[in-house]
Amino acid sequence: MIDGAKVINNKMKLDSILKSRQIKSVDDSVKIADLVLKLNQADENMMDWMHAFNDDFKGRDETENLNYYKSEMVKIRNVEDSYIKVTRASDSVLKIYNVAPSQIMEMKNHKH
Repeated sequence: MIDGAKVINNKMKLDSILKSRQIKSVDDSVKIADLVLKLNQADENMMDWMHAFNDDFKGRDETENLNYYKSEMVKIRNVEDSYIKVTRASDSVLKIYNVAPSQIMEMKNHKH
């Protein structure tokens, strides 16, 4: 799983670029602002999933539990995919502006 701190750190770094005089073009400004919004959304999606996840299986049978876990696995993979996509995009922009992206421990063989 992608480290949520990387999303927040990249967002802060992009915010700093937006506030600085480093912006190379209006298009870059729009692109960076859009990435900041997408980073925020990725973080919110993770928090929403975490708050909605329910591991209290009292009163459920094994099949219901398994089906719940399967559906949650699909949801969290979608959240993870959005994290990966937006962090890679933000890393690329940070590199263009010579800002080191945050370091994370990313899964080497990301497969679903």
